[in-house]
Amino acid sequence: MSPPRPTLLVPVENQVRELDAKLLFSLVAAERGYPIILGARATLHREAASLPRGVYVAKSVRALSTRMFKIYRDLGSEIVSWDEESLVRSRNSTFWYRRRIGKEALDQVRSVFAWGEADAEAFRGFPQGCRPSVHATGNPRLDLTRPELRGYFDDDVARLRKRYGDFLLVNTNFGLVNHYVDSLTGVAPLPPGESTVEERAFAKEMIDYRSELFEAFKRMVPSVAKAFPNLRIILRPHPVEKHDPWQEIATQHDNVELVQEGNVLPWLLAASALIQNGCTTGVEAYTLGVPAVAYEPVSDGRFDSELPNALGRRATDLDELNAQLRDALANGASRNDSRQRALAEEHMASLDGGLACDRIVDVLDTLYADKEGPPLESPRAARYAAAWIHCHGRAAWKNLRAGIPGNRNSADYQKYRFPGVDLASLRSSTDRFAKQLGRFGNIEIRERSADVFEIACR
Repeated sequence: MSPPRPTLLVPVENQVRELDAKLLFSLVAAERGYPIILGARATLHREAASLPRGVYVAKSVRALSTRMFKIYRDLGSEIVSWDEESLVRSRNSTFWYRRRIGKEALDQVRSVFAWGEADAEAFRGFPQGCRPSVHATGNPRLDLTRPELRGYFDDDVARLRKRYGDFLLVNTNFGLVNHYVDSLTGVAPLPPGESTVEERAFAKEMIDYRSELFEAFKRMVPSVAKAFPNLRIILRPHPVEKHDPWQEIATQHDNVELVQEGNVLPWLLAASALIQNGCTTGVEAYTLGVPAVAYEPVSDGRFDSELPNALGRRATDLDELNAQLRDALANGASRNDSRQRALAEEHMASLDGGLACDRIVDVLDTLYADKEGPPLESPRAARYAAAWIHCHGRAAWKNLRAGIPGNRNSADYQKYRFPGVDLASLRSSTDRFAKQLGRFGNIEIRERSADVFEIACR
């Protein structure tokens, strides 16, 4: 009999961005014998004291996660992590480290799963030291762009094409200056703790730069709508963006529509071309073979995210943008650029070969399955009791703040990021994955509580 495997606690913060990929990861791990609890991140945090001890699969290692990591650790769980946002980053590594990696949070993590070798090296090069092992496994989100899994979205793609016909997709990424929570719009993205004069100046310049680019994108949409009157222009804001500025533009043009629903991948597959700047969708478009144009009316190497822009076409003004779009519509995406391929391979480990999900579970097996005895140590009673009290106190405080309009913990913002999922839709998605991969026939899913599900082998 094989040694028992720990329960994996898999949180989903942003439903449209993460749920499909984390469900796939959960199915792969369950197939290997890991019990899974998959659910809304806010709910898993609130209910942490009532969950089984296990391995919490974190979405990042920012300083803001330190307190929750400590609660899980003191309750007897361990932490592993990837970073949902570390594939695309600016060149200012000092500022990026201060914002994205908290030393105390990272020290509580056992292993980090990087998007690719460039991301792995960034973690290993953390100036304050990197205690966890780092593995360039790839990320489950990019598994969904692989040829063997694109059929998972066939019905969605057909529905979108029937509804919108030929369309251009405009993905925006301006949460810094157009946040859903008004109090977070224009707030300097400073690292936690005491910031330096240089960091404050850098953050202000970043806000000014993103504001200028935001205004340029608002001017761009009407130009493209006029240049391509026979195409729909679908505006899809970043999941944390406020819709109002984009809706105002959409209402002024018959062929422009704002839509924010579902995973972005079927929208990319259904689109004739993508327009973006510094957004992960530029990378996803490349891996899907969808033509993409990076609109760069202004540029600053300190703030720009180079990878998504470098993997597609580029345009610096409206005339060039429209010309690039016409060429993309006529000729599609280029697949023979060796420089782009080398860049992609440097940043993404699982473009071919084993799925990132399988590679991550391979590492988990070395940590928890390929040894004798219990996979996790029992927590000390005093630490467990303190963590239990801390968890319930934190949940009560969060519940109080949930009723404050405009607060980052408000119920409406949490609902905006995670509208909710039901058992039937998860089972339907599982059937679609099973059809594509010929796997997961022995997986059972049941609802544990609202937006929280248990997944395991039968």
